[in-house]
Amino acid sequence: MNTIQKVLRGYSIRPTYIEKITDRLYKVSDSHYTFAVKKSSLTMEVISTWEKVYHEAYSKNITYVLPVYLTAEGKLYLELDQKIWYISPWIERKQIDDKTAINNIYSCIGKLHHSTKQPQPFDSPKALREFRDYKTSFCEKIQENLLSYVEHFEKSRYMSPFELQVCSQYRDIEMILKELNKRVDQLIEELQNQSEWNTSLCHGQLKFSHMVHNENTSLLNWEKAYIGNSISDLSYLYKEQATYYDNHTELLIEQFSTYINENNLSKYELLLLAIYLLDPSSYISNVNAYTKNTTTTTMIEKNKRLQRAYRQLIFGFKWSQKAETLIEPDLFDESLES
Repeated sequence: MNTIQKVLRGYSIRPTYIEKITDRLYKVSDSHYTFAVKKSSLTMEVISTWEKVYHEAYSKNITYVLPVYLTAEGKLYLELDQKIWYISPWIERKQIDDKTAINNIYSCIGKLHHSTKQPQPFDSPKALREFRDYKTSFCEKIQENLLSYVEHFEKSRYMSPFELQVCSQYRDIEMILKELNKRVDQLIEELQNQSEWNTSLCHGQLKFSHMVHNENTSLLNWEKAYIGNSISDLSYLYKEQATYYDNHTELLIEQFSTYINENNLSKYELLLLAIYLLDPSSYISNVNAYTKNTTTTTMIEKNKRLQRAYRQLIFGFKWSQKAETLIEPDLFDESLES
């Protein structure tokens, strides 16, 4: 009996149809239902967090967490040959327009973050030290380093495609760094009176491929779930989309209020999310690797990586600008009154 047959036997499923979709995913039907059978990347060290997702979903009636079936022994997963398998309903993806899809996604993850939100004690002095160090030891030096790279590249008679890209993007990066410094200053001021920190159940790898739109929007693949602040989940989603796609980024910014309606973020959370999105670490790492010649990748791949990091930063700048009315609402209220 092959592995997939052994897994199905553990769930008392008698298949009439088995299709291998990927190395880790199978589509299986019996005479009544269709299942998604997943060979996970879970380990026994992290399985308890994964199980907690489904216990939370059940206890709080969170319908957008796609459920998993119980094994014949009543467990949420099956361990076989040192691998962890689980089975969930197979949901056919329904095609909907981008605006509706993004509104559904925001509503879904906003409800998730809000329904599982818990306040935690916050070490304000430690956070203040970390962000002051971040500003002085990192932010203020990045622009100096980047400018020196640009000046060095421009001395070349013939710049490489990578060098030309860095030079052409420099003014935008300079603008982004200015925005980052502003947000860090605002956060440092805000954190001085902060005593609590919110944690929520976070999906851990939010991306469009892990969301299925049918009658409802469901979130798939909770293998990287963790307890943390909701902005880390949002940051992952934004960076994932900004890295590889251009067609959804404007809608993600425009429809952000849908998320806020479900899970209202505090000022320090909005500022911290802006800082996450404006952080140039990935961009400068690509430039450092190029100048030190520490990678063996092709010039085309180096250019692609730099362009992806650049797109993330441009998205971060646009998001930060758009979120100004949420971060500093009093300023806009005063301007309307005058």
